[in-house]
Amino acid sequence: LLEYIAEYGEDDAPLPAAILACVPSGPNGEKDVVEISKEDIQRELQHKPDDDEYEDEVENLEHLVSPEALAHMHTLNPPAWVDVEPGVQRKEDPKTGIVMRRL
Repeated sequence: LLEYIAEYGEDDAPLPAAILACVPSGPNGEKDVVEISKEDIQRELQHKPDDDEYEDEVENLEHLVSPEALAHMHTLNPPAWVDVEPGVQRKEDPKTGIVMRRL
């Protein structure tokens, strides 16, 4: 899947094998009805975007939070391990060996 995403739009990219349609819920949890036809799917699977077709829709941020703001938040609320269960900071699943911790 990541190969499709990384190469989407390139001349030698494989054609997409799937389409993901996301429909957000409204404020009260209600969902809109979305109808997607067979022709809509075929058109999107065959579509190759132009180089700058989506450029205005994407904002590439270097940081989600400025280093100064992050340092301030770290000072106000330093990270620390907390209990996974009352009195237990580290819990290991005996079957898988996966260790559960909470930060």
